Amino acid sequence: MIKHTITPSAILLPTYATILYIATHNIPVQEYPPDDDSGIKAELVKEPLKRDGGYLLIPTAPGIGIELNEEAFRHYPPVPYERPALINPDGSLREY
Repeated sequence: MIKHTITPSAILLPTYATILYIATHNIPVQEYPPDDDSGIKAELVKEPLKRDGGYLLIPTAPGIGIELNEEAFRHYPPVPYERPALINPDGSLREY
């Protein structure tokens, strides 16, 4: 796995890309958040996704394979965030 994305496992798992990776045996790399097993992200699911070496194991639980911890969601309400503009003062575009 490539540790890059900041998406928590509760969102990562049901994405179409992940489903395609599960169904395809020869995908060489998949981005995965490096801190998914700690802090707030870990508390949002009742049981974290399991890994074996560099591989993400496919969950066997019903549905998308995870159960959300609703109490953690109540404890950590959403915090509004406004993304900065992607346009520099000279009109050029920039990345985050």
